[in-house]
Amino acid sequence: MLKKPSYLEWGFFFLHLICLLFGFGLASYVIIFCTSIYCLFAILKRSYFSLYLLLIFGSYHSMFNNIYTSDIFGINIIYILIVTYFFTTLIYFKFNIKTILISTPFIFMYLLNLIFGFYYKYSVNWYLNELFSFTCLSIFIINIFNLSYEKFQKIINILANYVLYFYPLFTFFSIISANEENLYFDEFEKFYYVSIIPIMFMKFKNKKILIPFHILVFILKSQFTYTSSLNIILLVISALTLFFLSNFNIARKFIFILLISLLSILVYNYSSPLTKFKVFQAQEAIAKIIEGDVTMVPKSPRVRVLEFMISFNNLKEENIIVVLVGKGFGSYIDDNRTQYFKKFKTPLNDDDYSKEEVDSLKFKKGHGGIPYIPIKMGIFGMILFVSIFTTGLTLIRNKEFSWLAIGAPFYIVTTFSFGLKNFIFVGILVGIILALRFRNNQLIS
Repeated sequence: MLKKPSYLEWGFFFLHLICLLFGFGLASYVIIFCTSIYCLFAILKRSYFSLYLLLIFGSYHSMFNNIYTSDIFGINIIYILIVTYFFTTLIYFKFNIKTILISTPFIFMYLLNLIFGFYYKYSVNWYLNELFSFTCLSIFIINIFNLSYEKFQKIINILANYVLYFYPLFTFFSIISANEENLYFDEFEKFYYVSIIPIMFMKFKNKKILIPFHILVFILKSQFTYTSSLNIILLVISALTLFFLSNFNIARKFIFILLISLLSILVYNYSSPLTKFKVFQAQEAIAKIIEGDVTMVPKSPRVRVLEFMISFNNLKEENIIVVLVGKGFGSYIDDNRTQYFKKFKTPLNDDDYSKEEVDSLKFKKGHGGIPYIPIKMGIFGMILFVSIFTTGLTLIRNKEFSWLAIGAPFYIVTTFSFGLKNFIFVGILVGIILALRFRNNQLIS
């Protein structure tokens, strides 16, 4: 059974809720500054729980003072805490055979990307930016993989409680306290959308209260703001994955389909025109991609499809080594030769990329892991992430972690590339998947 949030979790939640309501005001900055100092001393004492709380609660979105947006003397607080975390964990780190075997492919890819990226870099600043992001990814993978049973379970519970309690509460208070234009897109919300249906089949307290509350939040979010087409697709994928791969009996699967259908109709009926458009866009995207008619795919998903096509064409223009290992940190997707955005009638604007990228037709990163991984890490990187993805899905038969077996793999492949925040969470989730697969006798009760 999933554990209820601890007092410390609720304390961090309420502090971040105050920050959310005050935005970038002085009060919210003081709160984040004080909690960061508390966290820094905890890290120095090799206690990392408060760091994970700051990382998760600050992930809601980027329009208030949190660990990702606040700085001290021009230095972002997250860099100070992450660097301190790196050094304290490295000093006391103990290698074993399993850690070495798990780390080897990531270290191999890291070193190759380090070398190739400097040659193919978009700019020195972008190279250093991605170098730090990939370093974070690697460190979190290795550290999560080596956690003790007790600490590992705490991380799982924080993620579960964020999905069950804290994300819907943040969303609820955002909606009732702000106008529509003050509700912002957050890439980490994909983890909520891909995890919420599977996690509802877990055992946890207050289920009779939480399920209606989640339905209410879905209705409010659909009516007063919007849900992206990708999040809608992820909801459908998670439901289908649970239906086909779970060990539910026929009767339970029938009830499952009936409930999901009724709830979908209920939420849709209360949705805003923008949300209904996003539902239509998701349906169109799936249908047109299956048909192979890229031009007719709605623009937002079409951009992602074209990024993937351009990435592969960029690799094909290079030698076999680059095809295998990619162009590395700081590299970019180049549409100057392919002209796919023009060919498939996809005008770009500042919502898609920066003006500099649009003018040069050189794009620093794709929208998600599927177009991002090929250009950065080549065929080897794709094999590595496909292996992680399939390994995650194989855990679905384990009742204790079945929700993560769906949530983690789909979050990784759809979100990998969206800034430092998601490199950190991808690292955490990859570490969890590898630990559950290769240390299951130590981690599963």
